[in-house]
Amino acid sequence: MTRQTIIHFDLAAELPASAIRASEKSCFIILWWRDCPVGQVQDVGFPGRTLDRVRLAATVAPDVLEHAKQLVNDEARLGQPPAVDATVVICTRDRPEVLARCLASLPQQTLNPMQIIVVDNASVDGRTREAAVSAGVEYVREDRRGLDFARNAGASAARGEIIAYTDDDVYLHSRWLERLVRAFDAPEVMVVTGLV
Repeated sequence: MTRQTIIHFDLAAELPASAIRASEKSCFIILWWRDCPVGQVQDVGFPGRTLDRVRLAATVAPDVLEHAKQLVNDEARLGQPPAVDATVVICTRDRPEVLARCLASLPQQTLNPMQIIVVDNASVDGRTREAAVSAGVEYVREDRRGLDFARNAGASAARGEIIAYTDDDVYLHSRWLERLVRAFDAPEVMVVTGLV
């Protein structure tokens, strides 16, 4: 399997288009408006071509871009993250290295979770527990294999008003939890999701 180059491109940046080049035959471009993700582009046949801001911006739905601009402005106006108790649950099995990387991204959050739970879904050895203990988070063992069992075990141990689930193989954006919690700003909102 060939590894693909991932390029993060900020549509709000003042860089000239010629300042960013892709030298790979194929790349995956994640589009941002400041620190808010707005889209993605799978581009093939890139060698020697300059990444064109206008062409990339045209791939983003206008309402998505407008929402991102509004979100960034609102966050600047609102200042502090909301005061909500949130629990982060990470379900995992036999992947202590990627789990450790995910756990390392949690202290960078602009909204600190009140509780972080690692649900070990029937790992074959003690390395998952060691990764959780060394990160200083709560460890829950669930021997019944399956994500539904693991998520339910995490929900049972959670004390937060909001439970946020994330995969073990991600490095979380610093505003992930804050933005997820802000999405519950209306009483009719019961569940939210985001870009994967």
